[in-house]
Amino acid sequence: MTPDFEDVVWLLPMRGDYFGCHLRIWRLEGRTIVVAGNLIDGPYLPQGFIEQCVSEIARKWLPSGEDFEFYQYRLNAFGHASASLTRVDFDIDVQGRGDAAFLSRAGRLAGGLPPEVDRAAADEIVFHNPTWRRFLTPEEFTTETGISLPVFQPKTYTAALVKQPSAKEREDIETVDDPSMLAVYREHLKVLKEAVKDSETGALATAAQVVADMLLLVDRAYTGEAESGRDHLPGQPIRELRSPLLSPEERAVAKSLATRGDHRAYEATASYHAIDALARELESADPVAAKIVEALRFANREIASFLRLARLLPEDSGPEFVVSCAVLARGAADFDFLATVGWRGTGLKAAAEFFPEGFVRFIRSLHEQARPVVAHGRDPYGRRVLRWTTDKTFFVVEWPLRHGESSYPDEANIIAVDDPLLGGGRPVYVRLPDGTHDLLCPYSRVTENPPFTWGYGGSGPGQLEAAIVRACLENETPDPLGRWWLTRLTSEHPPEPRPINTELFLNVGEVRQRLLNGRPPA
Repeated sequence: MTPDFEDVVWLLPMRGDYFGCHLRIWRLEGRTIVVAGNLIDGPYLPQGFIEQCVSEIARKWLPSGEDFEFYQYRLNAFGHASASLTRVDFDIDVQGRGDAAFLSRAGRLAGGLPPEVDRAAADEIVFHNPTWRRFLTPEEFTTETGISLPVFQPKTYTAALVKQPSAKEREDIETVDDPSMLAVYREHLKVLKEAVKDSETGALATAAQVVADMLLLVDRAYTGEAESGRDHLPGQPIRELRSPLLSPEERAVAKSLATRGDHRAYEATASYHAIDALARELESADPVAAKIVEALRFANREIASFLRLARLLPEDSGPEFVVSCAVLARGAADFDFLATVGWRGTGLKAAAEFFPEGFVRFIRSLHEQARPVVAHGRDPYGRRVLRWTTDKTFFVVEWPLRHGESSYPDEANIIAVDDPLLGGGRPVYVRLPDGTHDLLCPYSRVTENPPFTWGYGGSGPGQLEAAIVRACLENETPDPLGRWWLTRLTSEHPPEPRPINTELFLNVGEVRQRLLNGRPPA
């Protein structure tokens, strides 16, 4: 008997585009299996709202009121492991489940429920007290249910792609995985080749030379992977393939172009400025040259990265802020910062509209049965903040990536609180004399914010040290002894044995004098 099967990307009504799941339902003989997966690009089914989500799944998709087994499907967040499933059991309000099923059937017969009735039904929770059982591998799930799940690669488990297999009866689908952008280099080189023609010198030739260099480098790397037999789970419904390698003719053209232009481009700012000037000229004078301008600026980004590493070009100011991780408020410094925020309201919909990037961090952090109230507002510097409390308080904030225009006064203090038993970067604040709390700006761009840690030798204390130097001295150069003092302070503070909830407290004026003079203030 062929099972009745449904496969949809489903959104929870009244929750915007955030809450929902990749929903798969198998109606077997005497048994119904429901699998809900969190797609990597959303929507998500947070465990904190799982009772409401499952109640609505049952109302919309299982209107006969039948029993079903519910599983959550997850891919490893970093893509290093295969999928896992978790069986979730609930206590069921039998009367409420029956009423919801009746309403759903009546709505189908009537061509839909009145909007106010449908909204009230969507808010009715009939599945309670979820219990998460052991993790299952897809193979164990198959043994337990008799259902063989298709395998999705982590990068391909998206709303767009999961719709394709069901629409095409799960025909073989290939996706291109091109992390080093071979296809992008290839396209830009094609544009520059047409523009440069036979020219051996000039900004166009230099840009072509740079892009050709990088294209050949990526092609060599991909060729090595291909020769090593790299393949992503051949025979599965979705396979990841590398972008097609260069043909012999393409390699010959790239090698020819790589010999033109300024061969010192990676170490000469003159090449960078010449390409930038040409891009500006073409942009203002020749609207049809948009692809050439794009290719020139692409080449210049490659040159700039080398020049900045060699400190021959100033750092790009980049974005003004980045969305922080979900930060756990662990002590007075964190709660004092939250007290300075101008809170504007509460509610999921309002928070999602006010700070959508932060809202995504919020829903990804929910777990178990947490169903917090989310507040939104701005700190004294205008940065957006979300705060929520379960058994603990968390927040997400726009973390600054640019240092303020004015220096901090001597009376300001650099403060933070940490729990050495828990890992992860911690927020560090600059508390001004009026009680305002600024967020300490990292010295360099990092992948996770806040990046600061202390009390050991590592990148986190290094980030803290560099950020303190810039906060206290701006562009002044510290005395070597003063810098050594701060290095030891950030790597060894606090002294052993480490107390719980270790606090960081540094006066800006004292740090400033110590850094400049190499000795403690008199």
